[in-house]
Amino acid sequence: MIIWPFILSFLTGFLFLNWLFTKQSLDPCIHIFLSLGVGLGFHAYLVFFPLLIFDRFSPAWTLFLSLSLLLLMALVNIWSTVKNKQSFLHWDLRSYSAYDVLALAGLVFAGWPLWLQANLYPLGGWDAWSAWNLKAKFIFLGDTDWKNLFDPTLWRSSPHYPLLLPLMTVWGWLFVKNPDYHVPLLLSFLFTMSTGGLLFGAIKSLTGRWTGILGVLWLFSLPLFATLATSQYCDIVLAYYLLGSFYCLLEFAHTKAYRMIFLAGILNGFCSFTKPEGFVSAGLLTGLCFIYLWQHKVDSKDYVRAILLFLGGLLITGLVTLVFQFVYAPPNLTFINGLKSLEHPSDANRLKMIGVFTLMELVSPQWRGIWILLLWGMLLGIKKIFSRDLWIVTAFVIAYLAVVLFYYELNTYFEITWWLQVTWHRILLALLPTIILAVFLNFWGSKNDAINVQENIYSNFLNLAKNS
Repeated sequence: MIIWPFILSFLTGFLFLNWLFTKQSLDPCIHIFLSLGVGLGFHAYLVFFPLLIFDRFSPAWTLFLSLSLLLLMALVNIWSTVKNKQSFLHWDLRSYSAYDVLALAGLVFAGWPLWLQANLYPLGGWDAWSAWNLKAKFIFLGDTDWKNLFDPTLWRSSPHYPLLLPLMTVWGWLFVKNPDYHVPLLLSFLFTMSTGGLLFGAIKSLTGRWTGILGVLWLFSLPLFATLATSQYCDIVLAYYLLGSFYCLLEFAHTKAYRMIFLAGILNGFCSFTKPEGFVSAGLLTGLCFIYLWQHKVDSKDYVRAILLFLGGLLITGLVTLVFQFVYAPPNLTFINGLKSLEHPSDANRLKMIGVFTLMELVSPQWRGIWILLLWGMLLGIKKIFSRDLWIVTAFVIAYLAVVLFYYELNTYFEITWWLQVTWHRILLALLPTIILAVFLNFWGSKNDAINVQENIYSNFLNLAKNS
C-alpha cells in the first residue's frame, strides 16, 4: 500500500503534462521526472483543501478529490487525443540514442547508494523529525487540534514554515493509515532521484547531448549531497521545483513553446510553498521573468500572453501559499531585527563572520571541490553566463544569495556561527542542481547553437563551391 500514493501522484502528473503538451512534443525524460513532482504537489493541495473547509484532515474527501482529479485528467487526455486525431503520447524518441539509454541506466544504478544512505537514518535528520515530520503528524493525528502545530511553544519547529512537504507526507500516510516512517523516507529518495533525472533531461533537452549524466553522477557522488538530500529535509524539494522552473524558462527561450511558461509558473508556485527560502525564490524569479520574457517576446501581444500564462500558473499553485501566509502562519518567533535592537545589534563582526564562513564553505572539503570547479567554469565563460538566455540564472543566484546573506546579518536571534554551520550548506544544496545546469549550458551550448553552427558551415561550404 505504501507505493500507491506515489503511483497515483505520478499518473496524475503524467496525464496533466500529457494534456498540457498535446500540440507540442515534451522531452520524454522531462515528462517522466516532472510527473511525480507535479502530481505530489497537486495531491498536497488536495490534503490542504479539506483542512480549510472542515478544519481537520479528511481522508475520505482527500481520496475523493484525488480520484476525481485523476479521472478528469484521463478524460481530457482521451478527449484531446480523439479531437486532434493523434497518438496518446506525444514523445519524439528520435533524438534518443543508445548512449542516452545507457546514461539513464547509469542514473538508476547511481540511485542504489542513495537508497542505502536514506536507510542509514530512517527517521531523517534532526530537522526532519523535529519540524517537517512533526507538522505532518499534527495534521494526520490532530483532528481539529491540528493547528496546535502553530503553538509558540514549538518555536524550535519553525511554526511559520509552509506545509508542502508535510502535506505530501500526510498524503502518503493516508494509504498506510498510520504515520509510518517509510513514507517520508521514500519521499526524500524519490525527490532526490527525480532531481537527478530532471537535471539529466534538462541538459539533454537543451543541448542535445547525453553528457548531462556526468553532472548527475557528479552530484550524486558528493557525500554531503547524498546525506542532506535523503535526510527528509525540504531543501531537495525546493531544489527540484527550482530546477524545473528554470528548465521551463530556458526551454521557452529556445523553442517559444508558451506552454512551458505556464508550467514554469506552476512549478514556481510550488517553490513558494516549500519553505521561506522558496517564497523568496518565487518572488525573485517572478520579478526577473518580466524582463526575461520581454527579451524573448515575438511582439507585444506575445509578451502579454507569456506574462499571463506565467502568472496564471503561479496563481494556481501560489494561491495556497498566500492563504497560508495570511490566514494560518504565525509570526516568526525566531526573529530579532538587528538594525533596531540595542541588545542584539547587527555589527561589523557579524558581517565579517558571514563573509569568512561563506568563503570557507565554498572551499570546504565536504563539497569535494565542486563549488571551486563550478565557479571556475562560470569564470571561463563569463560572457555567456550573462548572455541573453542564461543571464536569468546568474541574476537569480546573485540576488538570492544576497537576500539570504542580508537576512543572516539582519536577524540576530541566533548566534551566527552556529546558524551558519547548520543551515548554509542547505542553502547551497537547493541551488546546486540549477547551477550545474547553467554551467553545462555554458560549456556545451544549446541545440540552437549547434544547429546555427551547422547551418553556417553548410552555407560557407556552398559559397566556397560557387566561388570555385
